[in-house]
Amino acid sequence: MVTKNGKQLARESSVAGQIAKSHAKHKVSPLRQRMIRDMELAGHTPGTQRTYIGAVVKLQDHYHVRPDRLSEKQVQHYILWLRDQKGVAKGTFRTSWCGLKFFYYRTLGVDWPLFTRKKVRQPRRKRLPVPIAWEDGHRLIAALRKPSYRLCCSLMLALGLRIGDVLALTVQSIDSTQMIVRVIGKGNKERILPLPQTLLVALRSFWKTHRHQRLLFPNRKGTAPLCEKSLRNAFNKTRDSLSINKNVTPHSMRHGFATHLLENGVDIRIVQMLLGHASLSSTEVYTHLTKPMCDDLRNRLNSMFCGMFTEGDGHE
Repeated sequence: MVTKNGKQLARESSVAGQIAKSHAKHKVSPLRQRMIRDMELAGHTPGTQRTYIGAVVKLQDHYHVRPDRLSEKQVQHYILWLRDQKGVAKGTFRTSWCGLKFFYYRTLGVDWPLFTRKKVRQPRRKRLPVPIAWEDGHRLIAALRKPSYRLCCSLMLALGLRIGDVLALTVQSIDSTQMIVRVIGKGNKERILPLPQTLLVALRSFWKTHRHQRLLFPNRKGTAPLCEKSLRNAFNKTRDSLSINKNVTPHSMRHGFATHLLENGVDIRIVQMLLGHASLSSTEVYTHLTKPMCDDLRNRLNSMFCGMFTEGDGHE
């Protein structure tokens, strides 16, 4: 029988301790697991789930108290702090509000007037989307090293997809007979997009490299879709190497798609349908970002103020 010496036992004990710490670090609390199950039951996408969990985590970090031990008054003070003191944008406030409401009303089942009867004014501050210039989008895609990342970003720019929409695509999403792509977007809503022939050829060529029966963009093991964080990191690294505006994110590809369509005369209601916007007002924001509109306004302003600002003029 082989016996182990003291050094071997110490080494194995150290390794076992590291594994235990790793498991503890990544262990999900029962409360979070409960919220995740409720969100899955409600049909929320993985992206929405992460956003809602993030809202609850930030509340907990604010008070350094477990969120299920906070009072309605404390949560209300936090929401007012977000809006009036921190001054978050309208979209950030709305997702935080929805995440907290889901946690307290759906998961914990508390009937607080804050979430059921009171009206809370949202911030008036709303950021305009940052679209990527069409040429920059093409440059960025060409500079990505991995074929999977290039194709994912191509789908975002060519079809206006969110990063989550792309990674969730399956083989069955692509209908080569009707030349369409079936996309399950936010709110579990399905929309149908036209599939360009060149994109179909690229998708077929890429699929032959892995031949996964279900996923269009599987990870190396074929057990899940590509890692969103890795795709974002590759996008940001390539963006910075090309000296593209640092405010450009993967979502800017979707914004660039919408802006480019409007610049080329596509009806705004068609753009609304392609983006999957429930309200036309969500799409109308892109009309303020089109180059023809900016150029036309600039020319009108030049005519209106011609001669007002002349070189050398000044006040005495």
